[in-house]
Amino acid sequence: MRFADTTDNDNIVKIIKEFGAISKETAITLEQVIDKGIQDGLCEIYPRGGKDGHPWYPRVSLMMGVGSESNVANHEDLYLHRYKAKKESDGKTCFFYWYDESKEHKSENRSKRTLKNKTSDYKTQNFQSERTLTAKELVEKNPDKFVMINGRAISLEWIQAHPEKCQQLYGLVIR
Repeated sequence: MRFADTTDNDNIVKIIKEFGAISKETAITLEQVIDKGIQDGLCEIYPRGGKDGHPWYPRVSLMMGVGSESNVANHEDLYLHRYKAKKESDGKTCFFYWYDESKEHKSENRSKRTLKNKTSDYKTQNFQSERTLTAKELVEKNPDKFVMINGRAISLEWIQAHPEKCQQLYGLVIR
């Protein structure tokens, strides 16, 4: 049964310790932690009957240092560790957790805002580097490959390969 003086953080750590997960070799999945928490009455059951929507998933992320600075400051547990690997039972990738008071985990300290800013900076940078040249810029940059006809950059190679079409479209023949 859940006690009034224990928090979700305390209950998660308690269950991980009960499993004896004290190293990477003995680490357990959060699914195992949640199932044990439900069995012992330390947490609520999965909402909507789904395995992916339990409130302890985002809670453990905060405990690992992932989230806004204020939330992480209130919930981070420096001795909780995790690594990502495939489960032997079904081959799905998930995080495995353990509790080791002899060393602190490396705080990821990421927030949605930080990730969003990094993503938008990356997109802006790529957009600027992949910007399509205007017809005028293309002709100026490659005068031996393109000519400007009626405001359009036309390939000299295309003109030589299609002289009749060039004369029909642009009234111009280049030999």
